[in-house]
Amino acid sequence: LDGTYDKQVREHYRTVFVQMRGYFISASQVDDLKKHFEQSDFSSNVLPERAPAHNISFKEYVTLHDDVALTEGSFDFIVGSEQKEVERPRFNFGEGSLEIDLEDVVKQTIDVPVYHSIPCNCAAVSVPRSINEESSGNARVVSPALIDDFGLHGSMHSFDLVDRDGKLATLLKGNQKNSYKNYEEFLYLRKDILDAYLLKHDLVLMHVNWGERQLTSSEGRDYQYKAFHEVQFYIPN
Repeated sequence: LDGTYDKQVREHYRTVFVQMRGYFISASQVDDLKKHFEQSDFSSNVLPERAPAHNISFKEYVTLHDDVALTEGSFDFIVGSEQKEVERPRFNFGEGSLEIDLEDVVKQTIDVPVYHSIPCNCAAVSVPRSINEESSGNARVVSPALIDDFGLHGSMHSFDLVDRDGKLATLLKGNQKNSYKNYEEFLYLRKDILDAYLLKHDLVLMHVNWGERQLTSSEGRDYQYKAFHEVQFYIPN
């Protein structure tokens, strides 16, 4: 569902960084999203951020997720601009002072972007492993809606979730080291659970991969990077 890969290969002086994001979107929005991604300048800036660390631990998140709205978001694409009249206050510069005159304002017309928003929910969120130990980092876990629908809960000494029958439902793999140059973490969800969730809610899983690869030796001063991206849609049979 989600993952990050950040590696520096010393013998080749090359760095690779990849973000893999999963989003649940309405099946009716697939064509719209394909169109916008094809026409937009793709970058990591167009991706809704996964929820930042909240003041709840992994255990609290899994058991108290009803009170935590972490996954709301949307893709916002600029489709044009429009002019808007705004009032700009005057700035009066005196000797060694600056005053802002809020009564004597100047009207000014500016261009503001027009957005087209497509609702989506992040398939995974990030929560602290331990509320008392910041150094322990965060853990990826599936969205609250999935936990709710299938009664998922935590397993002993693990950040993986199991279903109502105690069978493994999610799998978190990677070295998970707190290093910007040696880090990888991938979150997996059992296929039958994913298919059932998508069919029940008429959703599609959209995978967005974005990353960059360093092309020049780190011994040189001029760094060059080649960016790459891929957008895929998973529709259950």
